[in-house]
Formats: sequence, C-alpha cells, structure tokens
Amino acid sequence: GGCTSDEELLRKADALREEASGAAGAKNRRSTQSSISGCLAALIRFLFTGEFSGGEASKEGMLEEAADLYAEAGLSLKLSGDPSGAAEALMRAGDSSLAAGGMPHDAAGHYVGAAKAAREPLPHLAAKALELAADIHMRTKGAVNLALAARLHRDRADILQ
Repeated sequence: GGCTSDEELLRKADALREEASGAAGAKNRRSTQSSISGCLAALIRFLFTGEFSGGEASKEGMLEEAADLYAEAGLSLKLSGDPSGAAEALMRAGDSSLAAGGMPHDAAGHYVGAAKAAREPLPHLAAKALELAADIHMRTKGAVNLALAARLHRDRADILQ
C-alpha cells in the first residue's frame, strides 16, 4: 500500500481486532495508534470519528477499522500476486465487518472478494467465502438479495464440482 506494508497492515488489523475483543488494554490501543503511519491514521480517524484528533474508539469502531485495514492489505496482496494471502486478509475483513455489527453488505463484499482471490489456489476457502456471503444476502430482505444469494450458491457449487 501507499502508507504501509502488507504485513504491517495485517499486524495493525490483528491488534485492533484483539483489542476490540477485550484481549488488550487501553495502553496497547495508544501504542497501536501511535505506531500507525501519519497518513493512514489521519484518514481512519476522520472516516470513523469525523475528527482528526485522537480519542478512545468504540469496539465497533475498532472492528470497522480492522476490517478496513484487512481489506487494504487484501487488495495490496492481490495486486502483488499473492491470491492466497489476499483471500485470507479479505476473509478477516468480512469477519471483522460482521463482528462490528455495521453494514452486513460490506462483509458480504469482502467475502466475495476473498472468493475471487481464492478460486484457483484455495477452492475450499472460496466456497466457504461464497457460502458466508450468500447467507448474509439470504438474511437480508428483498428480492435482489435473494437473487444474489442464489447466484452465489450457484458459483459455490461450480467451484466444488
């Protein structure tokens, strides 16, 4: 990525996710915040808090931030030719989005991205990702979501054949 390496993005996302689950304390949060490069830290704070100053983030905010970092790492890994790493990072992005309780379609999008990246190197991971995305769409009201779920289940069946 432009601000940090793939490994650094994954490490930061892991730290945020651990903290959101209560595995780390406020001291670790301050340490994580201070280690994030300036451009990425400012962007994330602005996106999730609307301000450029520091402060304690909510559990949901930390999980959303982790999801964004995982997604950024996934895109970077995909562009650098590591589809397996990209798929795993995007799966973590989807898991973090779901845990944040925000927009389920964000999680579904991450899972579909993971499935696309994993289709060749990790077909069983691709099938699992499509199943998770389809389940999200099936739980969401509307004919469009049911049609998307059906398409994702068909794509999953194609992979497993």
